[in-house]
Amino acid sequence: MASKKDKKTLLKELGKAAKKSKAVTKVKVK
Repeated sequence: MASKKDKKTLLKELGKAAKKSKAVTKVKVK
């Protein structure tokens, strides 16, 4: 099992990836 620290780090990485993908989607839509 992942520790709480690992989960927080994973969420941070997912958040960064989500922001990047959103930016890419915006560019694609334009």
